[in-house]
Amino acid sequence: MSEVNNATPEELVEDFTVEMEESAEVPSPIDPTLTHSGEAADAKATGDAIRAAVAKLVLNGKSPTDNVIIIYAGDIRMSDDDGAQTIAEAIEAAGDKDASGIMYDVENLVTVKDALDELDADMTAEEIDEIFETVFGGGE
Repeated sequence: MSEVNNATPEELVEDFTVEMEESAEVPSPIDPTLTHSGEAADAKATGDAIRAAVAKLVLNGKSPTDNVIIIYAGDIRMSDDDGAQTIAEAIEAAGDKDASGIMYDVENLVTVKDALDELDADMTAEEIDEIFETVFGGGE
């Protein structure tokens, strides 16, 4: 038969020492610029402050409603210049253009339509690649 160990907990644990030091670092840094330095931000107060700031936001003369900002192509200018065309105006100006109005070779006044009309069914892959390289630029 095996022996039964009836030792007390004190007899089972040999010398055990714990040393603790105060940490020089805060494990989760807290923003010292808050109203109450060293404390976490109040989520409700933070949300209220953000909502108040957004309510004052004006984008191209429009304010958000119900915390939603809808931006249309007519609201976005193509550049920062005064009187710059909006995206909507640029799209409208493009109108019903087709490949005959897009230049393929500006020096020789060749449009994309002209270049396509001249294509030969027997073109090599290299010739097609050259056209793509000219139209779309190098991708490598």
